[in-house]
Amino acid sequence: MNYVATITSKRQFTIPSDLFKMVNYQPQQKLLIQIINADEGFISVKPMRQLVEDLAGSVPVTKEYKNLSLEKMVEKARKDYYVNQKI
Repeated sequence: MNYVATITSKRQFTIPSDLFKMVNYQPQQKLLIQIINADEGFISVKPMRQLVEDLAGSVPVTKEYKNLSLEKMVEKARKDYYVNQKI
């Protein structure tokens, strides 16, 4: 089934409600968007949690990240990254 969405002037689009329900997305959920073919405008959208499941066991988690939710891990990693940048 195909769906149509319009990109706004803020470069945003709304996922049609039927599709949103079908893929079981939730409001405020983090999504991973990957470029499949930039020349043709193809992207892939999947839950961020899927990345964690795909990598499960292959990346060691340090003590400072243990017991944090995925959202907190991403937030902490982002802050740590920018603190350590030499601009």
